[in-house]
Amino acid sequence: MNDGLRSLLVLALLLGCGDDVASGGGDDDGSETGAPRPPEDAFVAGPTGGAGGTPVAVDGPGERLAGPAAAPGSSGLGFNYYGIAVYGDSVYVTDATGPDGHLLRIPKTGGAPVVLGERLMVPTTVRAEADGVYVLTTTDLFRFPPDGGDRSRLADVENAQYAGLALDATHAYFANYAEAGSVARVEKSGEGEVEILATDEPYPAGVVVAGDAVYYAVLGADRVRRVPKDGGAVADVATEHRTPRLGLATSETHLFWVTEGDAPMRLWRAPLAGGPAELVGESPSTASWAVTLVVDATHVYFPTPDCQIVRLPHASGAPRALNVLAFSPAAGCPGQIAGDATHLYYTSMTGVFRVAKTAF
Repeated sequence: MNDGLRSLLVLALLLGCGDDVASGGGDDDGSETGAPRPPEDAFVAGPTGGAGGTPVAVDGPGERLAGPAAAPGSSGLGFNYYGIAVYGDSVYVTDATGPDGHLLRIPKTGGAPVVLGERLMVPTTVRAEADGVYVLTTTDLFRFPPDGGDRSRLADVENAQYAGLALDATHAYFANYAEAGSVARVEKSGEGEVEILATDEPYPAGVVVAGDAVYYAVLGADRVRRVPKDGGAVADVATEHRTPRLGLATSETHLFWVTEGDAPMRLWRAPLAGGPAELVGESPSTASWAVTLVVDATHVYFPTPDCQIVRLPHASGAPRALNVLAFSPAAGCPGQIAGDATHLYYTSMTGVFRVAKTAF
């Protein structure tokens, strides 16, 4: 397939067609399951930001950090904000615009986006640490210096539409999201070969690392699985859990995931030390889409397709009081989310935003 046709196919997948391929059909309610759309209550960096990098308040509980700015050398249609990560004083965002995608850095307090990478083939998932910013595209895994500079290509990637990415001190772990997919790792230094940890998995998606294990969702088999970081036997954490995808995260003691095939979607957890899965709560929406999670010391947060962000406590024995923040669709609904100690950050079709956790 030539590059032009491949680009069109990838863009179609990101607009929501890919679920038919991955799961044998679209969501029952017909809602979009492609690139997430952020809430209207956030900060956005860019030309729509306030003077001097001041975040701009929008309808709802949050602030805008960046808005739809034309990509350098593009047709001027603006960025397609998608993946998001937070590290230090910066928010890192992917612009999943076909073969001309970008990696952007935005100050947490608002300001003009800085382009760290360009001409990327549909960049999706991003993770950031002190030693670099790691980005999955539909063809490659790259590492970028956090403050700009030449990128390093770490690995080939097969269809990163919903492929997860996780980091530890020495390696980057990622999924190859394909019918006969795999979970792999590569040294962050760029040295050494790619190591395959699990094979023949039907559409492996979200990936997280905790302790000595890699946890990953298998969308096409309705499973959440575990494999040792250094390789070894694969074990099931949960089976018959409908359509887990990108929504995996960990606390100090538990693994959390969302079953997107349930209506409403369900939030689950299982002890990292081993043990049965436990239902934490349900989404207030009966629709489904590609959910990402944020877990802090006390709560789990996730967006819904109804322009909401949901908060649930996760401590053992805690009352399962569900708190919901609602946003105006006019400002863009929350898509992928990330967090720090005080705020949640999210992407949408209209920009990049943040909302204080105290808003709940």
